[in-house]
Amino acid sequence: MKEEGKFFWDWLKHENNILTNRGSFFLIAESVFFAIVATNTSKTSIVPAGLLYTTGLLITYIWLLVNIKHIYVTHPLITKKLETFEDHPWIKIKECRENIWSLSNHKLLGIFLPSLFLLLWIILLASYLRRIMNITS
Repeated sequence: MKEEGKFFWDWLKHENNILTNRGSFFLIAESVFFAIVATNTSKTSIVPAGLLYTTGLLITYIWLLVNIKHIYVTHPLITKKLETFEDHPWIKIKECRENIWSLSNHKLLGIFLPSLFLLLWIILLASYLRRIMNITS
């Protein structure tokens, strides 16, 4: 049982590391896209603004979906298995975290942050579409 508990503990740490790295990767990607959008004027435009907004929206949506899968499927699956090992340190760590604050860092960084970026892309795309509609009218 100890070896199996170590396996699941290592797997959980690995998954949490992936979540952190994914967050860093997507934050860099979002920053690059926002920089491109900010410098993309009608005079310097190589790529249509609508395409940039849509691509940013899709990248953020993928980031959000992958994080939802991690937070609501993979992480609970592993932690549920860890809870079957009575002497495993995960149980004490979980109890300490639940007593401190119910909103986890995973949900803040994995759900809230991508949702905020998604909202920003939706606003940019809606603003762009409204501007296009006014020009063609």
